[in-house]
Amino acid sequence: MAKSIAIAAALLTTAAAGAGGYYYLQTKDPGDRPEQLAQAVPEQAYAVGYIATDPKVWNKLDRFGNPLTKQVIDRSIQQIQKETVGNIDLAKDVQPWLGNVMIASFASEKPTDKPTVLVVSKVKDKLSAFNFLNKLKSKNPATESEYKGAKIWSATGKDPFHVAYSDDWLVGSADRATVEKSIDTLKGAASFSQKNGNQFFASGRLNLPNPIASVYIDFPRMAAAVNKGNNKLDSTQITKLVKAQSFVAGMGIDDQGLRAKALTQMNDNSFKLPATNGKVLANFPADSLLVLNGSGIKNIWDETVKQSASEPKTMAAIEDLRKSFRAQTQLDLDKDVFGWMGGEYAIGIFPQKEGLLGSFTGLGITAVVEGSETNEKSLDSMVKGLSAGKVLIKPRQSADGKTINDIASPLGTGSLLSYGSIDDKIVFLSTKNSTITEPLSKGADFQKVVGTLPASDQGLTYINFRQLANVLQGEALKQYTANMPPEYLSLLRSIEGMAVSSKLEGDTYRTEGVLMLTPTSSQPADINADKKPQADIKPPSPDDKPPVDTKPQAPVDQ
Repeated sequence: MAKSIAIAAALLTTAAAGAGGYYYLQTKDPGDRPEQLAQAVPEQAYAVGYIATDPKVWNKLDRFGNPLTKQVIDRSIQQIQKETVGNIDLAKDVQPWLGNVMIASFASEKPTDKPTVLVVSKVKDKLSAFNFLNKLKSKNPATESEYKGAKIWSATGKDPFHVAYSDDWLVGSADRATVEKSIDTLKGAASFSQKNGNQFFASGRLNLPNPIASVYIDFPRMAAAVNKGNNKLDSTQITKLVKAQSFVAGMGIDDQGLRAKALTQMNDNSFKLPATNGKVLANFPADSLLVLNGSGIKNIWDETVKQSASEPKTMAAIEDLRKSFRAQTQLDLDKDVFGWMGGEYAIGIFPQKEGLLGSFTGLGITAVVEGSETNEKSLDSMVKGLSAGKVLIKPRQSADGKTINDIASPLGTGSLLSYGSIDDKIVFLSTKNSTITEPLSKGADFQKVVGTLPASDQGLTYINFRQLANVLQGEALKQYTANMPPEYLSLLRSIEGMAVSSKLEGDTYRTEGVLMLTPTSSQPADINADKKPQADIKPPSPDDKPPVDTKPQAPVDQ
């Protein structure tokens, strides 16, 4: 791989410096935002990816983390450079002249398992490119040809690669015809930037400050492209793939850390999950490490069965699962397990010392499910069926008169799990046997991270990395983590938390996630202090915070 990269780099600089020479020495803004680079991509592309190479953008991360974390990251980057590009120093040899990069995928003209790939960039400093050329061109000779007035440099052999230079543009591909199509595009042929629906890929569409990477996929075109290859799709697979029209996602750096946003535009949005409101999150403690929140387990199962009807192998596997499950538990998988789980659900992991699981791992787990009014009976039947009478279940009364069932531990260390109802439609299964004093939805860590996201009606994922680091250093796991390199825990502690939420708006799913990083105290508070305000950057509105249930609840009340 190192050899291929060296050849490609040499060709890029041959094209850039050979066409320009020494007479053009100044450095300038290449004008290479995603929608600008897309002007060199032929319209037929079905997917494009973009990555920023400007150090000024990536240096925004310098305001986060601690010294040990920075050492780990720097060491990792240095190792990657050594392993992938041999003696090429990316920071000194390539970064000064190479602009931001776009990579586009096309259907191959020949039956193959691999797509045709086009790389697009702009030269921002021809002198640096020329100097790099002098370093490499003797080791990587290339032939020169011409197409419509543009010069193409080609290296053939085991790793063929073709590069063209035109008016500061650099385009390269292992397929010469693709390079020629890109030249046609630069001379007026239809480009990806002009195709219908491309507004999804414009840099302002996602409203991300300091964008560092993005990707766009056109699913109908992808289906057609894949179907040209050796692995043909059947009609059912194509139907599934084209239910979505397009997907765009990007990542940027803001005052909290790394923020990602995605938009999925649907052609067929007939399958929808029930909306979530976050009410069940009040049943998890504020120090939870991980919580997954969603809805419609029944809907997901029913849709899986429906889609499998046209796929004999998948349907046979589901039938085998149904039969095996009934033979072992005497339960109907569709009715007794998934049939009543139609509402919201959440699964959470939290620190816990008591109980069998807590004593071994320092962790506890709770699952909460909302559904029909028969939930409690359904859960009771499911638990007894799964246990097949091999464990002792002891009922008791909670302070508010509700029945809680404790599943006795086979080691005699108290209850292994408890289950029961929270209200008429919500039931729980938990290792926690004490009242929650502060619910997750009220916790400062949770509100700090999740409060930066817009309101969600399609579920939420939350991770508290500092609590994870605490558990890893706890007594229960000490024997396993004692020899853990200190930089690993340092890295975990440099991340305050992560959260991802999703919302359905018409035929578009809008997803946003944040990886909140611990700021370095010596850095300025405003990450954009050195920049003029940008019109497409809008801070989250307080009204966008997810709903918080103000009534603390507890899975189990002794």
